[in-house]
Amino acid sequence: MSDDDLDIPEFLRVTPERAAARRQAWIDNPPKAMPAFAGHQSNETQRLYRESIERDKARKRELDRPRFEAMRAKAAAEKAELDAVKAAAAKAKWRKR
Repeated sequence: MSDDDLDIPEFLRVTPERAAARRQAWIDNPPKAMPAFAGHQSNETQRLYRESIERDKARKRELDRPRFEAMRAKAAAEKAELDAVKAAAAKAKWRKR
């Protein structure tokens, strides 16, 4: 019997060596990700529904593309302007010396 008065069977006891072996087994054989519908045969209605969702997503991506390109161009212009201001300030500071 152990200190807490629980009689743990030997096969359930985890020694530090067994714990290390288990950790190493998880490192050597990591779990694999399960795909969403694994082992599930979808019927025609489900397949058509998923395809319509994918089409909607693609359409929305295409509609958002010009907006994102404009946002990126604006951010690049603002960064260039900020860099120019910093460079001018550094140059003015250097000339004051």
